[in-house]
Amino acid sequence: MPIDPQEALLRSAVQGLALPPQAESHQNPTETRRPDELAHEFDDHYSAFVSNAVELPTEKQLLALQALDSALTAMSGPESSALWTEVAVKTHSSWREVRRLAAVVLEAFAWRPGV
Repeated sequence: MPIDPQEALLRSAVQGLALPPQAESHQNPTETRRPDELAHEFDDHYSAFVSNAVELPTEKQLLALQALDSALTAMSGPESSALWTEVAVKTHSSWREVRRLAAVVLEAFAWRPGV
């Protein structure tokens, strides 16, 4: 069965969010994506995936996606700009939670971690 392009894009964004901050730059140094880019990619691909899904995700998958989306949404806005620094991405508990929730999504979809 061919891979759904929307699913592949979503999987890539989730895999990037699940990576430890040090691993992201070592995966492919010329193509490192910043956390804000990963968050925007996730948001775009999550919306498109759910809107265009031929088959709806399972309840477990949908809940995992919603939890990750909620965590990223809670970190958005000008009042949260300090969360988007390189130091915060490596050390802040909000980013540890994003990585944990991204791992839950990977598990729910049986997607392999890593990009």
